[in-house]
Amino acid sequence: MDARLRCARRLVERVLEIISPDAAIHFTGAGHMSGRDYAKWMGEALANLEALEVTPMDCAGNGELLYIAWEASAKIQGERRTYRGVDRFRLKDGMAVEEHVIFDSAVLTPEGRGGIERT
Repeated sequence: MDARLRCARRLVERVLEIISPDAAIHFTGAGHMSGRDYAKWMGEALANLEALEVTPMDCAGNGELLYIAWEASAKIQGERRTYRGVDRFRLKDGMAVEEHVIFDSAVLTPEGRGGIERT
């Protein structure tokens, strides 16, 4: 089995550990979905990103809300692209019941328009 596919499957399992199946997910460029659909969508999306690396940069929270700033890098259309974003989670009973994933999704297009860095 391809290493990216194995990694994506592990991620789906992890998503289901922290995101409620009924959570409201708002993902830039992908629209709105449930936590259950998000886990499946993430598995498929990440299996298609070559050499993906995600690094948490900072976080803040107040008990109910959690913000995580991150930087991601992946090979897209044959070139390495680096982009940054923020996830905002609303937590209830230790699970995320809402998530907003915010970044310039143009980086994922073949043209790579938007605020990206090419290396």
